Amino acid sequence: MYSELRDAWRLERSSFKLQRIPPDLYDKVRSYLRELRSRRLSEGSPIAVELLRAEEEVVRQLAVDLFELRVLKALYAALEGGRREELGCLVEEERRVLDELLGALERWRRRLVEGEAEGLELVLVVRDVLRVEVDGVAYGPFKEGDVAYLPSKVASRLVDEGAAVRL
Repeated sequence: MYSELRDAWRLERSSFKLQRIPPDLYDKVRSYLRELRSRRLSEGSPIAVELLRAEEEVVRQLAVDLFELRVLKALYAALEGGRREELGCLVEEERRVLDELLGALERWRRRLVEGEAEGLELVLVVRDVLRVEVDGVAYGPFKEGDVAYLPSKVASRLVDEGAAVRL
């Protein structure tokens, strides 16, 4: 499994276009990570435990990097006019993320064009916030000192929780 993931990652990094990957690659990665974890937890040798932990981390990083690179390529392709042949290379997990991103961009385009942007408030974040979810949409992370225009509901929630002040 490791070599299949590594090969897919190398191929993806070497091209500007989305490459075809097995549709079940991320399922295989998750299964392999569970296997590595199980082996690590049952291993008696400290050296073997560390080797397995290191392998888990490398596999996790490769998978995340591959996923993010592919989603960024797909997002760019979609924004450039949605080259269908290229977007057809996406696997299910990637397609779902792309749909969410494009949906969010479209909602913001509509708000800006239709004047709905008045529902934004300027806030100063006064303490770190990992994320806040409002109406099924996640916002964040925010660091202390960040200044942001946020939807009124999000701004109110942060202010009510003492994590931000209105400007």
